[in-house]
Amino acid sequence: RRRHTRYWRDWSSDVCSSDLSNVPSVFDQYPDRVWVQNRLGLLLGTLRHQNVYPFLMVASERLSNKPLEFDELIHTIEKFFFRFRTIGGGSESLITETYCSFLADLDAHPGQFNMAFIKSKLSALINDEVPDAVFAEKLVSRLRYDNQASRIRIKYLYEMLENYCYEIKPFKNPQRLALSEWHLEHIVPQNPQSGAPALDELELNSL
Repeated sequence: RRRHTRYWRDWSSDVCSSDLSNVPSVFDQYPDRVWVQNRLGLLLGTLRHQNVYPFLMVASERLSNKPLEFDELIHTIEKFFFRFRTIGGGSESLITETYCSFLADLDAHPGQFNMAFIKSKLSALINDEVPDAVFAEKLVSRLRYDNQASRIRIKYLYEMLENYCYEIKPFKNPQRLALSEWHLEHIVPQNPQSGAPALDELELNSL
C-alpha cells in the first residue's frame, strides 16, 4: 500500500503540466477516440479529478488491445466521481485508497483487468456514502445558478443527461463538446416586468 501511495505522489507533479485530455497513444486508431478524449477532458479538467490519472495510465497499458473496456472504465469513473465527490462531497482519501486497491489487484493478476471488481468497489462507496436520497437532495442544494462555480457542473449534468436520451446509451457524440460555449437560461425572466409572474429567489436559481 505504501508503494502505491508513493507512486501516486510521484505522478502528481506530472499531471499538473500535462494535457489532461490526451488519450494514450495506444488508442490513436480507435474509432471513438474523440469521445474518449471528450470524457477525459470532462473528468480530469471540468470535474478536476486529477487523482485518477496514474491509475488510468496503468489501466491503459493493460487494456491496450481492448479500447472498448478503456472507454467503459473512463465513463464508469466519471459517473462515480460526479456523484460521490462533486455532488456528494465524499472523502478524497477514500477515493485514493480505492484506486490503490485497483492497482494492487492489477499487480496480483498480471495480464488481467477485472472490471467487475472496479464497478463493485465504486458501487459500494456510492451506496455507503451517497445513496439515492442523499444524491437527490444534494443535487438541488449544490447546483445553483447563482453560484458561478456550480454553473459548469450544471452544464456537465445536462450534457451527461443528453448522452442518455438516445436509444443507444450513452450516445457517443462525435463532436468535442465545449461546455464553456453552452449557455444556461432561466425558464422565466430573471428580472420580470411589474405585475408579471415571478419566482422567489430560492426557486429562481434552483435546479
